[in-house]
Amino acid sequence: MLLATLAGFLYGLVYLSTGKIWYAILTYFLFNMVHLVLFTYPLLKV
Repeated sequence: MLLATLAGFLYGLVYLSTGKIWYAILTYFLFNMVHLVLFTYPLLKV
């Protein structure tokens, strides 16, 4: 739950610094892709 809270703050900061919601959405997408590749995909190789 802490990671989700920190991610939410990050998305908010991205939106506040750029003023564009699409950059926050892109950050969300990239964060999820990194999580998928680093933590989920290696488990499928076992």
